[in-house]
Amino acid sequence: MKEKNNSYVYCKSRHLRHLFFINRKIDIINLINLMCQNQKFWGGRYNPIIPVNNGEIPDNYLEYIKYSDPDFVFYSEGTNLTKVESFLNPKKYYKIEKFGTPKFEGLDCTYLLEHSTDDALLCESGYLYKSNLKDNLQFYELNFLFQSYFFDKHELLHRYKKITINHDNLKDINKIIALESLIYKSILSKRDVYTNIFKTSELIDQNLELVIADENEQFNDLLYYWNRQMYLEKHNYCLNQIYITVQQLERLSNDRDFHLLLSSLSKSKDIKVHSETLNNSRLQEIININLLNDKKMVNFFIKEQGKFPFKIDDIQYYKHMDEKVYTKQVLIENQGLLNLPKPSFAASKNLSQEKWAVDIIIEDVNEQENRRNKIKLPFGTFIFD
Repeated sequence: MKEKNNSYVYCKSRHLRHLFFINRKIDIINLINLMCQNQKFWGGRYNPIIPVNNGEIPDNYLEYIKYSDPDFVFYSEGTNLTKVESFLNPKKYYKIEKFGTPKFEGLDCTYLLEHSTDDALLCESGYLYKSNLKDNLQFYELNFLFQSYFFDKHELLHRYKKITINHDNLKDINKIIALESLIYKSILSKRDVYTNIFKTSELIDQNLELVIADENEQFNDLLYYWNRQMYLEKHNYCLNQIYITVQQLERLSNDRDFHLLLSSLSKSKDIKVHSETLNNSRLQEIININLLNDKKMVNFFIKEQGKFPFKIDDIQYYKHMDEKVYTKQVLIENQGLLNLPKPSFAASKNLSQEKWAVDIIIEDVNEQENRRNKIKLPFGTFIFD
């Protein structure tokens, strides 16, 4: 009689992990659009965006890349991938067309809304791009990311209170964000992540960080703002950073409610000001002119720090907040059917249009006591103990 081999199979749903190699000559609007697009998806705020200089990937980002463990890699045309091909094992590489933003998939982070929340969704009417807000629209899009007014495809959204920015309340946008209990997609994309978080000896201030750049030289500041998230394993229910250009700040600082907005975002009433391209004397000048006036509601400070990306001293695997998402199944034979789980926060939803990953661990149990052979799928999955 043929002996049967019993196997335990553990399945865990997680967000897709993408890695982007982007030519520093990219149009800044396209780079910001790429960041906004990432924030629409579950886990998207933790997808690294790596600079490419004249086709080469900087050596100081190699360690950062090693721990990213992407499912898909997107790269600008002309990128030399030789340095990273030996330790990356994605399902597929995609070349980005010379002009434009790459198209990629994921699970819409709107599904991460909690059923018991009293927060309102921040929506926009669809016409803001041609309103009086158009010159500062990128500030709100990048930092908060409006929910589209046309949300009918999400059946669960009808259960939530919505606050829509339109022609009637446009002038009060800063007061609305400051005083209303709101939820932004930029926060939802950080929730329930399952990825590597970097530990560093660099002292990372836990206060809100205001990253400031000149609108004509934004590339380095945008990448700092984006990639620093990989060093932050806490506060995934609030914003850690705000990105703004000098020109946006000059316009917005004339509104007292903008200072109220900054105050509301800073829980400690202290805000660190940083720039990768503006020196400290210029930063202090900006603070004095635009922030330290009679409207001051928080303390702004500048703090020296090491060169970014910071040295990685250790890795903390950021486990899914809900450990029950592991499902355990038994295979009696060497072949069998698996029931692949949905994400726990959307298990009852129709996700036919959404994309996510499932980590699979196969544990063969032999007759010999305590002898176990574990097969991990895919590359880099977390071992179930």
